[in-house]
Amino acid sequence: MKTIKFRFGLLALAIFSFISCSNEPNPEQGIYGPGIYVTNEGNFGQSNGSISYIPRNTYNVYNNIFANANDNAILGDVVQSINMHKNKAYIVVNNSNKVVVVNAENFKISATITDRELPRYIAFLNNKAYLSEWVNFTGNGKISVIDLSSNTVTKSITVGKLPEKLLIHNNRLYVTNSSDSLVHIINLSSETVESTLTVGDWPNSIVLDKNN
Repeated sequence: MKTIKFRFGLLALAIFSFISCSNEPNPEQGIYGPGIYVTNEGNFGQSNGSISYIPRNTYNVYNNIFANANDNAILGDVVQSINMHKNKAYIVVNNSNKVVVVNAENFKISATITDRELPRYIAFLNNKAYLSEWVNFTGNGKISVIDLSSNTVTKSITVGKLPEKLLIHNNRLYVTNSSDSLVHIINLSSETVESTLTVGDWPNSIVLDKNN
């Protein structure tokens, strides 16, 4: 019995090692992992935006990883931002009015969320995404609520002018509105604007400090 248990243990270890190695990041083979992902906007109107990848343990730069993974497909015009959620990467392409969803490991296209209106940044809570959209350059912007199981927009919430980066904390979404000095606070249970704060000119970024 002891011999059988020992052999089974070796077999299990060998299988675990094989599975682990097969998923290790190897950018040369188009397999990505923890690291830095750079959005390159490209030239306005030329649809030549791209994504670069820098592994954490080297200073090597791997350019055009989206095109390389998708038969030289064009990512779009003005690649604005990228954010990760679970096993997917969500690439917001501003002037192409879309969000491209890819598998985070190999960057192959999983879905495309189209018909957005000058989208900027995306944040996540559970199985929903919240996307800031300028809509236009003079009027109010909006937050689109996206069901990640179907990658469809289920609701739009009107916010201030030119909404930019987002922060989710304590079931609330904080929206910086860069053109009117406002931060909108959205209650994510009701998905309605709960309150509005007036801050300095042109707010565009927001972070949570170590003390919450």
